[in-house]
Amino acid sequence: MKQYTIQQFSQSFRIAPSTLRYYEDMGLLTDVGRTDGNQRYYTDQHAEQLKTIFCLKQAGMSIEQQRQFLLLEQSRDQHIQKILQMIQLQQRRTAKKMEHLLHVEQQLARKLRYYKAYDAYLRGVEPMPEWTVEEEPSQQPLTVSSESRGTSLQPK
Repeated sequence: MKQYTIQQFSQSFRIAPSTLRYYEDMGLLTDVGRTDGNQRYYTDQHAEQLKTIFCLKQAGMSIEQQRQFLLLEQSRDQHIQKILQMIQLQQRRTAKKMEHLLHVEQQLARKLRYYKAYDAYLRGVEPMPEWTVEEEPSQQPLTVSSESRGTSLQPK
């Protein structure tokens, strides 16, 4: 089994060594070995754990939710239903965020078209553009849901 120093491991994942130590302290990276000189070493198993941590973090899971998921994953046969529930819930939350981000992107594209046309107007190439009010599904700012501990966006 190949072993990696904290420096090698942090460089390969482009994260600070302190982040690896933090993940270990928080119980996300488990079974980190020590050399005779008490230096940490990591294995390919830790690389897989870290990839899962990155995925869960990007999905918006809190440290506690990640810890719970990784703990359940260690005995997945007994906890498969809970694992499925956690993934499905996070997938729904992610889909809602993506829907919102798509709306934001569409609004930005609309503004970009307008301001390009306005730029052309300023250069005397095009007539003055008009900004028209379009029906929009939600004009409300987003807030953080307490249910998700900061992991989901919802209209006020």
